[in-house]
Amino acid sequence: MHLNEPYVPVQADHLGQVVVKLDDRDGTDPNFEIRVDVRLLDADGNQVTDRMGDPDYMSQDWRDRVRVLVQEFRTATAAIHDVDAVPPQEEE
Repeated sequence: MHLNEPYVPVQADHLGQVVVKLDDRDGTDPNFEIRVDVRLLDADGNQVTDRMGDPDYMSQDWRDRVRVLVQEFRTATAAIHDVDAVPPQEEE
């Protein structure tokens, strides 16, 4: 199942675990990906299905804020380790 598939089983009662994966491979925009894994549970807490994929229903503003958060994390982590936050630019 994918996030953009609207079918939700009638026995699903609430969301369970939600995992958001922010994949920033090298600090450049083309290599940034957001993936989500959502578990749907019944009233007894049993998983009945899950949804995985790009949360394309979220606004561009939300996506931009996520990207800024990851950039801040990358910058702070690089500073702690005394390394560059992004790979060196290739010289032309």
